[in-house]
Amino acid sequence: FEKIRKSGTYDDTTLTQMLLALKIDLELFEYVDSLKNDDIEETFWKNQNWHMLNDEESVVFAVEKYMKFNRPIAVLNTISHLRVSRKLESDFLIKILEELDLSIENEPKHVRLDHHFVRDVFEDLQNREGLDIDRMAQIEYKFLFLFDRLGHGIIPKYLYQAIAKAPSLYMDFVKNQFFPDDDDLREKEIAKYDPQVRKQLGENAYYILSNFNLIPGLQADGTITAKELNTWIDEVRKLAIENHRPLVTDRKIGELLARYPNQGEPLFFPEVICDTLERLNSKDVYFGFRMQVFNRQSFTSRPAGSGGFIERDRAEHFNSLADDIKITHPNVAAV
Repeated sequence: FEKIRKSGTYDDTTLTQMLLALKIDLELFEYVDSLKNDDIEETFWKNQNWHMLNDEESVVFAVEKYMKFNRPIAVLNTISHLRVSRKLESDFLIKILEELDLSIENEPKHVRLDHHFVRDVFEDLQNREGLDIDRMAQIEYKFLFLFDRLGHGIIPKYLYQAIAKAPSLYMDFVKNQFFPDDDDLREKEIAKYDPQVRKQLGENAYYILSNFNLIPGLQADGTITAKELNTWIDEVRKLAIENHRPLVTDRKIGELLARYPNQGEPLFFPEVICDTLERLNSKDVYFGFRMQVFNRQSFTSRPAGSGGFIERDRAEHFNSLADDIKITHPNVAAV
């Protein structure tokens, strides 16, 4: 190749096409860099589409070049290659994900993001120890489009942890999804954002509020710290009043309380949940709680003429739950 280059027979574009046809490895990357030719370097890295790199050094080199030439999809596809993603240092991955600008890209038209393998990067990170919750929460929100919108599979674990610790963050999502009760304030908020920005904020907030299931105060053994839960709820309700969204917030609180994880057992709610519901005694909290309990039953199917045995079993189960608490928690039992 050096003889061809020095002959002067071919222009930089043709030379770059030759380089792109060679075996992709660190030796080639370093050779392109050694040419000190800005045009060749730019054309090479803007058209390089092989992301199956097998060693950490090659990945780091390639990622830095893709970042330089604004190719975020190439960066994500490269770091997500299964054989190297688990070898990359956490600090490197987090730094790249934080710095990656998703609003600018120079990708060739045929390049597509491999969502499946990029999700594996997040799953791998979530299995590592000692990561900064706040940094990871911001990254997960930035890449929210990668997570399952139905709440199955991988979830934004660190974002949920941050929300469970920060009532103000939860209220930010409520504000992004719902307009205030006051009509004048509603018009001001409509005018505040570009329609497309508002649409994206609303969709992201809907996804988070519909799937957020980490009840504040919930411990690994399924118990709930009552003080932590009630402090969080009271602060969220206070912010809801200040932001003119008390009714819808109460409904979302009810939905959250109904998402208590039963770990495969028949649906039930611990005493802390019942105590909290009874203390709040809000029709909107009860409404959200009731709707979420109903939604947790999912759909049913059976052969024609088989009767309503599923409904009878469910009625018996919920009547039993109500009987157990009708003295201590009469309002919750009525729900």
